[in-house]
Amino acid sequence: MAAGKPRPPLSEAHRKKLAESLKRHWAGKEDRTAHPATVEAARRPKTEAHKRAIGAAQRGRLAGEREDPSPLWVARQAAGKTQSAVATAMGISKQTYSDYERGRRNPTLDWLLRAAAAIGCDPASLAPDLASRRPA
Repeated sequence: MAAGKPRPPLSEAHRKKLAESLKRHWAGKEDRTAHPATVEAARRPKTEAHKRAIGAAQRGRLAGEREDPSPLWVARQAAGKTQSAVATAMGISKQTYSDYERGRRNPTLDWLLRAAAAIGCDPASLAPDLASRRPA
């Protein structure tokens, strides 16, 4: 067959022949999924997100809940905005905003003021430790 051309449909006789061949091939063979090692492998987490979800479930929390949420995350969730929406309003990439929200980057005062404006919250709520040290 030339590349790009669709295959012709299988005839009914050909389908029956294939089905019989498969039955003969699998006849008498044990179910591979029932093997204990296979079952255990299927239960192992496949991705980092899956590992986090399993860990959260074992600690009795929902997968989306955080142990110590950042003030940025709390304010953004309360405002009902996505990371993309806030990042776009600030003129930065979503990944950069995510890094700040997760604590991978340290924000400057100017950055916190821009973030508060984009989220629509009080700037003091984004830096509670700074707000408590404010001069009287």
